[in-house]
Amino acid sequence: MKKIVSTFALFLVLSFIVVLIPEIGILQAEPRTIVIPDDYASIQEAINNANKGDIIMVKAGTYYENVIVNKPLTIKSQNGPENTIVCTVNTETGKNVFEIAADDVEISGFTIENSFNRTIPGDPFDPASYVDGCGIYVETCKGTKINRNIVKNNFEGVVFADCSNILVSENQIPESIHEGVRIAYSSSVTISNNTITSNRNCGMVVFRCSTGSVSENQIVANGDGAVVSNSQGITVSNNNITNNAFHGLNLVGGQDHRIFGNTMRNNTNGIWLSGSTNNNIYQNTIQANYYGIALSGFSNNFIYHNSFINNSLQTHFSIGNPYSSWDNGYPSGGNYWSDYNGTDNDGDGIGDTPYVIDGNNRDNYPLIAPSSFTPALKYRLTVDSMPYGVTFTVDNVTVTAPWSEIYNENTSVTLTMPESRSFEGQNYRWYLWSDRNTNRTRTVTMNTNIALTAIFAPENTSLRISILSPENKTYATTDVPLEITVNRIFYRTTYSLDGEANKTIIGNTTLTGLSNGPHNIIIFIEDNPGNISSSGVIYFTVATASPTISILSPEKKTYDANNISLTFTLNETISWIAYSLDGQENMTISANTAITDLSDGSHSLIVYAKDAAGNTWSSETVYFNIKTRKTEPQQPEPPQSQQSSLSVSSSPMEYGHALVALAVASPIAVAGYLSLKHKKLEEAK
Repeated sequence: MKKIVSTFALFLVLSFIVVLIPEIGILQAEPRTIVIPDDYASIQEAINNANKGDIIMVKAGTYYENVIVNKPLTIKSQNGPENTIVCTVNTETGKNVFEIAADDVEISGFTIENSFNRTIPGDPFDPASYVDGCGIYVETCKGTKINRNIVKNNFEGVVFADCSNILVSENQIPESIHEGVRIAYSSSVTISNNTITSNRNCGMVVFRCSTGSVSENQIVANGDGAVVSNSQGITVSNNNITNNAFHGLNLVGGQDHRIFGNTMRNNTNGIWLSGSTNNNIYQNTIQANYYGIALSGFSNNFIYHNSFINNSLQTHFSIGNPYSSWDNGYPSGGNYWSDYNGTDNDGDGIGDTPYVIDGNNRDNYPLIAPSSFTPALKYRLTVDSMPYGVTFTVDNVTVTAPWSEIYNENTSVTLTMPESRSFEGQNYRWYLWSDRNTNRTRTVTMNTNIALTAIFAPENTSLRISILSPENKTYATTDVPLEITVNRIFYRTTYSLDGEANKTIIGNTTLTGLSNGPHNIIIFIEDNPGNISSSGVIYFTVATASPTISILSPEKKTYDANNISLTFTLNETISWIAYSLDGQENMTISANTAITDLSDGSHSLIVYAKDAAGNTWSSETVYFNIKTRKTEPQQPEPPQSQQSSLSVSSSPMEYGHALVALAVASPIAVAGYLSLKHKKLEEAK
């Protein structure tokens, strides 16, 4: 019986634990903060060693990486995008700078640049065409946040494919070769408060997406401004869409969009609708475009309370004669048309006669004055700090940097920084703002986007500058990284290369296009206005290729003179040149010369050169011959049948007469002749 009771009690306990486990959940380690480059040298190395939910904090510098994020992480800069730059490793490969392949990833506070895809895709709306060449590429993820970055000079800026719960906010996205932002096959999309400018093909594309908003963006000076294609339920509101080369807002296919509160000014077409239906388009200012609004194909849209002001053509129909509703009935009214010539005799603010667009379309209740809704111009104020994370006040409200907010035009905002603060165990005192204003409390007026950094200087710390690169060595490339560290906060960095005028830099950079030869560099740090410290001089050398030495003379042949010319060519400047003849000691020369007193016979020659880097190179060995001695030709003996004054006769008397004659002429010749004749007589016996 006791055994049964014990067993039953154990069953109850286990059952209780099983029921309780879902409520308790699984305990997880607290997220940790990993600092780059203190803890790991690269962002990728930190990701590889991070746990789910960790924070990766990246200090100022330039990082050449193609980063793959494969776990939920927050990756942000410590010193803001102007000071923290992530570039692709090789611009020619087209690899993405950041590639995200996990849910719940946040990328914040970087400049992300220089990824190119050299092949323009065949289908401009196929997201699979854009897996390379992106500043940021995200596929099949949810909960991604991209905010407060500068994403510039890429083939594509920011690309999402098959994602949900997306936030793209407070970024600057300029100068993409193709598009600034592309969202495809995604849902729950938020694109807000971005500045999207000077993108060659299009500022932004939303393709085959459902539910989302595009709001409070500056979409300026792109090819197309914003394209919403084959999507459903997208809200486009309160955007400034101006100075785009083609369409301001292009609605292609799709349905059920809400378009309100936008300014479309100085585009070719303010709004272009092509086969897009059941959209509500209201309270927009459409001004100074060529076509105010253009419709192509069936539309059936609701267009009211907009202000059409001084467009070359207020409306345009390119295919068919689509019908749309152009007013909201009486007394709500229709649209304001700057070229409406009707009257308002009853003073109700609505024209007494319709504004006729074409045979199928008319605004029955045109407004006499622009709609009372006029979207205020808005500007962004961003405040950061060095070191990171200062607590300060905005209009007496306490906030922490980095901080950002949108304000209406001409709003005054008061900022107050503390006199001192502590960061990572070091005490800092107020120094100045990044625009060199030294007042801790200041008021700014919002008539443009403003970005400020509050700079604090460490107390009782002398400035130390360390140059990590270049080093005192020879580099086999013309692009050499410039990397420095400074032990405390400073205001400005400049450098002088080879004694030239100082150049200002932000963060680490690369010295590009260096010539072959010796170089030197000095770093200057300004830690207070006018107070400049300098590093020591770093000497380094660039040597990318060996000089080519071509010997034109001597050639591989035989010469009949003892003096020959040494003629050669070089393809670059050299610091020393010499030649070695027949393996002997080098003879230093300064230019083409002559080699004299050569002996007859075979010779070899090598020319040596030393480049500006101190490397010694040699030509190929040239082999040649000298032959100057002439060989005397031998006189043939005349036939014995012939007679001459020196011919040999068989008569002893004739020998005697000849000997007498020769003796008179030359005793030496006679002696020689007698010896020769004696030999011949002996041979005759």
